[in-house]
Amino acid sequence: MTRSSLIDSALSRSALRRAFTRARANGGAAGGDGITAAAMTRGLETALDALVREVRRGRYQPGPLRAVPIPKRDGSTRVLRIPCLRDRVLQGAVASVLVPVLDPLMHPGSFAYRPGRSVPLALRSLRRGQGWALDADIRSFFDEIGHHPLRRVLKQKVSCLETRQLIGIWLGSFGRRGLAQGSPISPLLANTALGPLDSALSKHGRLVRYADDFVVVCADKAGAREARRTAEQTLRFAGLRLHPDKTRIVPPGMSFTFLGTELVLHSRDRRPQKQLKNKMKLSLRRETISPGEHIERVLREGWKNMLNLTGRS
Repeated sequence: MTRSSLIDSALSRSALRRAFTRARANGGAAGGDGITAAAMTRGLETALDALVREVRRGRYQPGPLRAVPIPKRDGSTRVLRIPCLRDRVLQGAVASVLVPVLDPLMHPGSFAYRPGRSVPLALRSLRRGQGWALDADIRSFFDEIGHHPLRRVLKQKVSCLETRQLIGIWLGSFGRRGLAQGSPISPLLANTALGPLDSALSKHGRLVRYADDFVVVCADKAGAREARRTAEQTLRFAGLRLHPDKTRIVPPGMSFTFLGTELVLHSRDRRPQKQLKNKMKLSLRRETISPGEHIERVLREGWKNMLNLTGRS
């Protein structure tokens, strides 16, 4: 898709209507302006005309975010920031035309918020690896991701200046850093921002990443340690860091939990494959939470927009 056709496609009436339909199907909650899907429906065509006109004339500005506290399992609270409905419609339309551009550029080890990807596929990918594991979590990723590093990555991958400018406006409305987790474009931006990390870690072993949780399967302990150093260095450039309590190097034979499932990687061995049939595969011992519950936790409630965008439910 060319530079001009990208923004034109996002601003087409069909793309905007589809984005509104998705937003309404997700509940059509109001943002900071208090306007719900029911209210917007009554004057939808007029509202979409005004939205396109504002963008075309360079006068578009997003409305205020609505903060919604979401209780977490540990008793603390996460704040979900929800953009105004008209902004979510525009964000959803832009996301829909960016997915075909950005998704093919993503690392095959990235499994969250992508068409045809899922928790079961991420776990299945790990079955092909044996050795030491770097089991890691990025601390407060969605709240702390730096905007400038993300803009640099987008400039390399999205040629349409108008689209990048729109994204820049939204990032500014999200605050000095972080992504609004009630925005339908945030999942795509999250994966795009972590592209450099995916590329760097894949040089050390098999990478499997789901949002801000990832595993790198390495040949030995030294390789796992080097993968951790690489992760720390790469994340530092994005204003991020590993979670010290949720990141560890796991030796063969020791269990760790990834995506709600307890896993065990076995040792590499040179003996004939027949003798190692059971030892060379990943053991899925037991699920501590269901995949559906894990998805609900990772998506932080407001991220169901992207699941609808990519065709999953």
